[in-house]
Amino acid sequence: MQRIATSLIVASLALAGCKTIGEQLGTSLGGALGSQVGGYAGGFATQTGMIVGGVLGGEIAEQLDAESQRRAAQASGEAITSGKDQSWSNPDAGTSGQVTVVAEKQETADVQVAVAKDKVEQLPPIDLIGRTYVATGAANVRGGPGTDYKAVGALAAGEAVNVVGKVRGKNWYMVSQDDVVIGYVSSTLLALPPETAPMPKLAAATDLNGPVETETVKADRTCRTATHQVTLGNGEVKAEEIDACQTPTGWTGATRPVAADGKTGARPS
Repeated sequence: MQRIATSLIVASLALAGCKTIGEQLGTSLGGALGSQVGGYAGGFATQTGMIVGGVLGGEIAEQLDAESQRRAAQASGEAITSGKDQSWSNPDAGTSGQVTVVAEKQETADVQVAVAKDKVEQLPPIDLIGRTYVATGAANVRGGPGTDYKAVGALAAGEAVNVVGKVRGKNWYMVSQDDVVIGYVSSTLLALPPETAPMPKLAAATDLNGPVETETVKADRTCRTATHQVTLGNGEVKAEEIDACQTPTGWTGATRPVAADGKTGARPS
């Protein structure tokens, strides 16, 4: 089954002493996420067709009911992926929260991707995106970022595919299926789904019977830090900090508690 790009979900990541978030564990749009590390792990399908999850440290999650956890996780995921502050509340439980984006930076990193070697001819530098896009019309998937490369696949109008990133200096997207890079599509033929649109149809699975190898791509990516302040039903206020960066399949990062004096908890060595 195909996997679609995620934004923020809970999984295992090497950031010592922190509650973690990582890559998608679900296998389809609207699919449930299947893992939990110390806190809330949830997924929900947005109107744009992406699966977005959220992260909530265990110290806060264990003091919230399930619906408050879901709303808190949704808000944190949307804040990190959009770069815009988010708020949430659950009147039934008397809980609420505010997620504030406090820092953003751009950085260049060597990113590893799985590549269908019989389809992809080159791996130029990219600007990471890691989101689900929809074909606005019939579109060829090509072995490189240009019409001079052979067509190695095709998308029908309305079909969804994961956009790994935009080729630097060119109007072409690197695309993947099942977390494997399968080629490039002109950026003029792919767009984010309208927020009011129904869930897009997944593109038909590509034949991946050929060799698949892990390669390194030079990528520019965005990293963000956000604080999440939660008011519990008894009026007590808890807070945590979220650090996350873009990956080829979405966002990954970690949370850590924030002390009463506003300082983040130390990471154990």
